Amino acid sequence: MGQARADRRGRARGLGLGLLARRIWSLSRRLARALRVRRRIVTFHPDDRAGTAGREFRPSSALDLAAGWVVVQLKLPSVDGPVASSLALDGEDDLPYPPLFLGAADKGSKFVGKPQFRYLPARMRMARLSVFGAAPAASVIQAIVWELGPLSFLFYLLLRVPHVPLGWVLRSRSGGLKLQMFRATYLLQSERSPISYQTWFDLFETETFRPRPNDAALAKLQRDIRLAVVVERSSQSIEDVSTTLQSLERQSLRSARLEVVEPGKQRLAELLTDLCGDPRITHIVGLEAGIRLAVDALAMLAAPLLGPQADVVYGDHDYYAAGTGQRHSPRFQPPWCNPSSTSWDVPPALFAVRKECLKLGTAPEWKSVPALGMAVLQRNVSSPGTRLRAAHIPQMLCHVPDTLLQRSNKYSPSLVSMTVGSTSAKVTIVIASAFRQGIADRFLPRILQQTHYQAAEYIITVHEKRLADPANAELVQRLQSDPRVRILPHGVDQFNFALIANRAARGGDGEFVCFLNDDIDIIDGTWLDRLVCVMEHDHIGAVSARLLYPDGCIQHDGVVVGLMGAGEHWNRFAPNDRPREPAAGFTFRDVSAATGACLLVRQDAFASIGGFDERFSVGYNDIDLCLRLGVKGWRIVVATNVELYHCETASLEREESLAASGERNLFRKTWRELLASEPYFNPNVSLATATTFALAVPPRDRSPRIYDTGSPAA
Repeated sequence: MGQARADRRGRARGLGLGLLARRIWSLSRRLARALRVRRRIVTFHPDDRAGTAGREFRPSSALDLAAGWVVVQLKLPSVDGPVASSLALDGEDDLPYPPLFLGAADKGSKFVGKPQFRYLPARMRMARLSVFGAAPAASVIQAIVWELGPLSFLFYLLLRVPHVPLGWVLRSRSGGLKLQMFRATYLLQSERSPISYQTWFDLFETETFRPRPNDAALAKLQRDIRLAVVVERSSQSIEDVSTTLQSLERQSLRSARLEVVEPGKQRLAELLTDLCGDPRITHIVGLEAGIRLAVDALAMLAAPLLGPQADVVYGDHDYYAAGTGQRHSPRFQPPWCNPSSTSWDVPPALFAVRKECLKLGTAPEWKSVPALGMAVLQRNVSSPGTRLRAAHIPQMLCHVPDTLLQRSNKYSPSLVSMTVGSTSAKVTIVIASAFRQGIADRFLPRILQQTHYQAAEYIITVHEKRLADPANAELVQRLQSDPRVRILPHGVDQFNFALIANRAARGGDGEFVCFLNDDIDIIDGTWLDRLVCVMEHDHIGAVSARLLYPDGCIQHDGVVVGLMGAGEHWNRFAPNDRPREPAAGFTFRDVSAATGACLLVRQDAFASIGGFDERFSVGYNDIDLCLRLGVKGWRIVVATNVELYHCETASLEREESLAASGERNLFRKTWRELLASEPYFNPNVSLATATTFALAVPPRDRSPRIYDTGSPAA
């Protein structure tokens, strides 16, 4: 018996040692993956099938990159600038991701390939390498790719930005380590545009990327579009007027009438009255003296006026130094939005408007050509109810002297008039909560106490097991004591936000339904009053707020479709107190989509499209909902002057499961046409970075974009 007992002990000891060995082996494999640094050299060969936009190279063999952190360095043979390069990537779904910028060189300097750090949200495949500008002499190009594990990424982070780990410690009470890792991932790959604007202009503002109109098209424009060009002399310098007149002389499309007007409301009003009464004139073009027009600018401005496709046309512009002519500070104009939603801080430097659209004699703000341009973009040029269509040409139509740069900044945003408490429409607030300790008990009572809107009912939907948990009994009792609150249990074990939210929304009887996360913290109790006020404007189907991280930086300022491959928040982690980049700047503004963390939707519009698509259980359900509302003609806006805190730490877990769930690929396949043609995001701005403004290399489709009643039609 003693021997049998000893044998059993020996077997148990052996089994325990075996389990320990397997655990050590498993941990060592995990550690090896975390410390992994996989270095590859990729060889690219010329692709003779490539077009003329840039010289293209294909990899010698297929190369898949795993999701995670990568560093790519291009070894380009000695090439004189201007030159730029980018690497196109395809996803597992065979749809393209935004290209990775791999370096550039200014005119007169040599190309030096610097390591480019990027986070890949999904497994990708290298598709092609594009080189713009001077062609490399060598027929073969190499790139070095490092794939980093999580711990290797930390070491790389310490080398690149050693102050970040200290920042994690200091900010640990504002989101914890996971949020700070997320922040570092964004900030590392979202550095300021690494290509200078002058180099970008030299490469992409060329005939290859902006074809000139042919003779037949010019003849038709000359016959059907008769322009009156109004040049306002904003200074006493004769050289400024001469500069503009010389650029007008070089235009392929001739104007029917040219007028130089002195500053002053009375002079401008008299001239506009005269031009509108001239039967030879169909459209009026406005600009200030000193502005240089790009080649064929008038022809490009006039082309969308045929039909007419549009009543108003405007384009992008930049600035140039008076002494050197160096171009800088590009102004990529936003889309044409409703006047109540637009607060343009910089008027268009060049614009055209059909003369029948002007409401003469009733616009005292037209004291200058820039003021008229601002009115054109804010739809204050026509009588109320007049249907207008506008075209935005996302190309540099003109160049503005530095002397006018400061003048442009004096046009302050036009704030939306809101009377808090002016509406009593009932709102159903739906909160899908997991009753997490430290989240639900902290934020739900504060949402109820600090929201001032009176006509609101709250439907809090919770899993029945969480509801029955004794640890949550006090919170449940506290919530049920509020007569506005209804707790709706559900038995959905596999979390599906879309399914849960749809069921809860059907249980309410409000005119509007507001989807709200349970980790939202209220800043101003009138937040819901102001969102409801926004919904009173034309054709608005959904409105969201600007969401902030606990440390005050921006978490959500609208969603850009195609950003970082699928759809991402614009301006994420940007300081809330800094001026917006050239693609933004509104009191509330039109977007393609907004976050479901705080989303107020018309109940009838929500029901008409069947609510959330329940295939998107974890992510992209909010973006998909907004896009389907947009297809039905509803506008989606973000009220950037309505701010809430979003403690997104708990929500970060959804980011980790998106790749495994396949919802990113499903979204990309469903909305594949929008991925590279986001209508509310300028195609000259990169989709590869979500935190800061960066120039797109190369630009996406820059054909005119037609807008009607604030909603893109093309």
